[in-house]
Amino acid sequence: MLGFQSIRISSLQDDLQELEQIAGLLCMLLHESPRVARKIAINWQANKEYYERAHTESNGSLGVCATPTDFPMVDPYRRDIDRLKHYVSLKQRHLLFLTFHYGDYLSTIQNIVHLMNLRRAAVIHQKQGIDHVALFASKFPSSHQLKVLEVDGPQQMSSAISQLHEVDAVFAFFDEPATRFDGHATFLFDKRVRWTKAYLAMANALESLVVPYVSEPTSFGYTPAFQETICFLQPNDYQQAKETSERLVRIAEQHIRAAPEEWHYWSRLGHMLADE
Repeated sequence: MLGFQSIRISSLQDDLQELEQIAGLLCMLLHESPRVARKIAINWQANKEYYERAHTESNGSLGVCATPTDFPMVDPYRRDIDRLKHYVSLKQRHLLFLTFHYGDYLSTIQNIVHLMNLRRAAVIHQKQGIDHVALFASKFPSSHQLKVLEVDGPQQMSSAISQLHEVDAVFAFFDEPATRFDGHATFLFDKRVRWTKAYLAMANALESLVVPYVSEPTSFGYTPAFQETICFLQPNDYQQAKETSERLVRIAEQHIRAAPEEWHYWSRLGHMLADE
């Protein structure tokens, strides 16, 4: 019994240490007061625990993400979905859905797959000791084929790309730290960070249409908010790739500033900081 108590005390100490670290980052980067930063950090930690518990105990469904029947198909959104369905029907281009770890990003992927009736899709994720993506795939309806490919370096990424030519759409995350991949230096909250550019190589290799979106909290639950930066990346056009990356970073920063407790990667920000 004493052993269990010591483990629990250690876990609580880790949680408190993490909370203080997140609050410190919020003070430094978002210029929040210590009181407000601590409140945001507490909400962030509560969100983290809720997502982890819900995805492991509730068949991958949080109950807070709007289902396709709940989602309000307003005209601008309907036009986006219809346009993307058209690209899929042509079977000439892959769709590369790019997002970052914000809100209920797993259930939002599920929503997009359902709304677009994608029968062959894949999720690319860096290995990080978290099995949420694999768990999500195991709960996916059998009528939809969803590959989940975890990559740990350039060689695995090349192998993953070779498996993606038969799918209609790929989902990837652009806020991964460039620990094992080439990265690009940019500014996030006025600090130099390095995010992976592996997804840009993937877009070029697959000749994909890049479709950025955000898992946005609304009164209907978490819904995919498509962004304006929809483009084809031309092979070897490094300037276009750089400009696209910068626009994606600005999209992420805008949403993180609006709801910092929704970004899952505050605890990994230290791995993203670039050398000055």
